Amino acid sequence: MSKEIIKYQKPEIIFPHCEINKVGLTFSSDINFDEWEMIGQTLNQIEGSTQWWIGDWLNTGEQKWGEKYKEAEERTGFDYETLKGTKWVSSSIELCRRRHNLSWSHHQEVAPFEADKQDYWLDRAEKEELTRQELRRLIKESKPENVLAPIEGQYEVIVMDPPWPYGTEYDPDSRRVASPYKELPLEQLQLFKLPAADNCVLWLWTTHRFLHDAIHLIETWNFEYKLSFVWDKEKMGTGAWLRCQAEFCLLAIKGKSRWNLTNERDLLRIAKRKHSTKPDEFYSMVEKLCPTNGKRADIFSRKNRPGWKSYGDEI
Repeated sequence: MSKEIIKYQKPEIIFPHCEINKVGLTFSSDINFDEWEMIGQTLNQIEGSTQWWIGDWLNTGEQKWGEKYKEAEERTGFDYETLKGTKWVSSSIELCRRRHNLSWSHHQEVAPFEADKQDYWLDRAEKEELTRQELRRLIKESKPENVLAPIEGQYEVIVMDPPWPYGTEYDPDSRRVASPYKELPLEQLQLFKLPAADNCVLWLWTTHRFLHDAIHLIETWNFEYKLSFVWDKEKMGTGAWLRCQAEFCLLAIKGKSRWNLTNERDLLRIAKRKHSTKPDEFYSMVEKLCPTNGKRADIFSRKNRPGWKSYGDEI
């Protein structure tokens, strides 16, 4: 028999002198110690890897043929939420960043972060031999309690992406579609002092559920609503009434703001990035439309940008 480590056949996986099926292993009488030991090493590699494999398999299928959750459910027997979670973690963490000494669940905890922060927490988990629960606790403790601390200065251009209160905070086990940062009650958002100059352009991100509340915030901050910019994420998402794939950014002004319109439209079609991350193309459009001598503010941001002052609990 061939000495290949694993050779796939239907319906079994074949090792040298060993067959694996869904309910057990069967060994031939002439298996030697080296073969037995090699099988154990291979089984150890397989354990804990299936989530990565399924996630990478789904991502590859989507890149080549579009969203294939229905087919994946039929082929794997996993439900939609499980498949969505494995795909999300695999797409969020590059192969070069995955740690062999840490479980998939460890990686699941850091998936919402940018790459450098993923590396920080994974390095720490390896060095300190943290359990998944210990890693989760340290991450939670590292986040500032007051994410609505006053912002100094005044800005002529503001982009704001509030952590709207969907009712549950992010949890990699049960709620992966929530904001990875702390959600805030509408009352706290209404009390937030927006660092707006007398002449200011506000871009306020929201979703279907909070459109009315976003308009109310604009009025509370004494801005005048102008129109809604639509981001088509080019991929069907979740939804109780319709499967949603768009997000909205409400444009509002205060005073006499500078505006440089050429041929910019109210629609951007571009595939979504990591959860809650807005397209770089959107920021480029804002910079062109809203010239200013001062810096622009990006509130509840997840990364720093040249020419912007970024505020957020992940900066």
